[in-house]
Amino acid sequence: DHDVVEAKDGTEVLALLRDNTAAGTPFDLAFCDIHMPGFTGLQVLDALRGDGALSRTPIVLVTTLGHESDIERGLARGAAAYLTKPVDYTDVYEQLRRFTEEKQ
Repeated sequence: DHDVVEAKDGTEVLALLRDNTAAGTPFDLAFCDIHMPGFTGLQVLDALRGDGALSRTPIVLVTTLGHESDIERGLARGAAAYLTKPVDYTDVYEQLRRFTEEKQ
C-alpha cells in the first residue's frame, strides 16, 4: 500500500521532498520526468544530491529519451533507475517494490 503525491513541475517536486523530509516523513521514492517544467528531472537530481538530508531519496527518471547516452547521463547524475516511455507499469511496481523493501 503506497501513498502517491503528484507535483506539477520540478520546483514543486523539490518543495515536496524538502518539506516532507523536514517534517520527518521523507518519501521512500520519487519518479521524475526529465522534461518537467521549472526544474528538469536532471536539475532535481543535482539539487537533491547537493542536499545531505535529501541525497538518500531514490529518484527514478522517466523519459522518452531512450538512448544509451541519455540513460548513462541520468545514472551518472545520481538517478537510482531509469524508465523509458511508454512505461510498462510492471517496471513501476518493480521499482516501488525494490526501494520500499530496501527500507524495511
